[in-house]
Amino acid sequence: MKKKILIGAGAALLVMSVGFVTATAFSLAKDNTVIPEHVSIAGVDVSGMSKEEAANAIDEYAESLTNAQIELVADKKSITASAGALGISVDAQESIDRAMNYGCSGNLIERYQDQIDIKKGVEKNFSVVYTVDKTMTKKFIEANNDKLVQKVKENSL
Repeated sequence: MKKKILIGAGAALLVMSVGFVTATAFSLAKDNTVIPEHVSIAGVDVSGMSKEEAANAIDEYAESLTNAQIELVADKKSITASAGALGISVDAQESIDRAMNYGCSGNLIERYQDQIDIKKGVEKNFSVVYTVDKTMTKKFIEANNDKLVQKVKENSL
């Protein structure tokens, strides 16, 4: 009789455990058609945006970065150039994908912790990848070589 009670209790515990794990997994699963709240990419708030909206917002950021002025200094000479003229650009596609999947990717513990952070309102900022087109940079330096390079002086005594 005791054996049947223990088996029944064990079976009930097993069913409840499976139910708990299943409920937890379903509660962690979410519809990732929009980016969760309190998420930004390179400081740009993309909370509640679709993938396309986030891409447009990051494109605006990238455009402002392209127009940023950079000063190149060599000895006592200097010139100013835009980041775009030097071939500097932003690649944010991977960051957008990571933001879209925030709270839905990784192992069970990572997803659970991300969901807790989302509910608590913890800010999450994803970085972007900055790239440099070496060919454009080289062409710019060559075109402005005379403005940066100091002419050789005779070095006799």
